[in-house]
Amino acid sequence: MRGDVFDSIDGPVLLRGIKNEDWVDDNINGNWFGRGVHGNGNYFKSALGEDALPEVFMYSGTYREETGWVYAAKLKPNAKIINADDIADEFRIAMQQDGKKWGFESNEWWEFFNSEGELAAFRGYDAMYVKEYDYYIILNQRSIVVDERMLPGGQFDTRDYVPSDLRRLKTVTARKNEREINERWDEIQQIRARDPKDEVIGILEEDLEDSKRKAKRTIDEIEKRIEVESEKTKQHLQTQVEKYYIKQ
Repeated sequence: MRGDVFDSIDGPVLLRGIKNEDWVDDNINGNWFGRGVHGNGNYFKSALGEDALPEVFMYSGTYREETGWVYAAKLKPNAKIINADDIADEFRIAMQQDGKKWGFESNEWWEFFNSEGELAAFRGYDAMYVKEYDYYIILNQRSIVVDERMLPGGQFDTRDYVPSDLRRLKTVTARKNEREINERWDEIQQIRARDPKDEVIGILEEDLEDSKRKAKRTIDEIEKRIEVESEKTKQHLQTQVEKYYIKQ
């Protein structure tokens, strides 16, 4: 949905993070139905919460090596929402009765209803709201609209601000350092096996320790760069969210 149309819809902005951009279509088109401790469905976090961005970006993996993605959505005005605690109470009662309240046989109940989410959907609800964590669990993908500005290639494509290149550099550098250190260690052991008193062993061991120190300094420097860039990313995204989603 166009940004101006999205902004005109009443209701809280909901944010969702996924770990792989290849999953974008399945999430938007409703082919993906997630799982969670509060009931199955696709979990969104209200953008109004102070911890919203850190949490959704944690789930997207964009502060690590994954090419994650975050997007914004709103529930349509006619969406039916139920409090997660209320449906949880009904689910517990239904479990005790093996679904007889709803006209199911025991084996049928457990085949169709794995969590509160399936029961809520069966009852005709589009979403569940978890007040404690400010989560909206979407059960019907057609009940939400997605802001095209946060789609891949859009104005607010979150991947543009993530220092994933530095994350990959850290991983590659760490593996390279580990390989070189192991090779030096193997060389020392081979010399020691031939002649335990060879004087070159002491020299090589000193070189090995020096290599370990240099390797640590290199990784520390990359981590500092990652910390700086990640903070810039967080501040930039916080500004975008406040500007376009919170202070509308």
